[in-house]
Amino acid sequence: PRQSGHFVRQNITAGPTVLIGATPSGPWINQKITCDPAPCPHWSNPAVFITANGSTVLLLSMRTGGSNATDGQGFQVAMAPTPLGPFKPVLGDWSVSPINTSKCEDSFVWVNERGYHAIFHCWGRPGGDSGGYAWSIDGREWKTSTHPFAHDPPSHQPELPFTDTVAQS
Repeated sequence: PRQSGHFVRQNITAGPTVLIGATPSGPWINQKITCDPAPCPHWSNPAVFITANGSTVLLLSMRTGGSNATDGQGFQVAMAPTPLGPFKPVLGDWSVSPINTSKCEDSFVWVNERGYHAIFHCWGRPGGDSGGYAWSIDGREWKTSTHPFAHDPPSHQPELPFTDTVAQS
């Protein structure tokens, strides 16, 4: 709803929440997310994938020095039986990152027959900003790409999904 040209928040729950609606136009219900161990860590801009059976994979950008810090310490991966939780960190501890990256954020996660996958934006790397890619068979042990894109890379060296270079012909 609007009031005097401003949006008014109604019934917003403190802590991590998800908005649930039967249709894209709503009505929306604000539901609190639970974590195990509680409390849920502070997060913003999470990436979520909901599987066909409703189980949910959640990627969180880990930060040091508060939410405005610029140096990322990797990504936390948590899983839950439903989008409402309880979310459990795959390594059992909210402070331990299974995806060890530096200065990366804005993740996107998906699952397919080959396992778990994530891409993200990274900065401050030699040659400029680039994308990062991480993959896991079980969601617990992750590997990350470190090699720039090449047209014919050896199959054992995964490529970065993108760089800040645009080729013109």
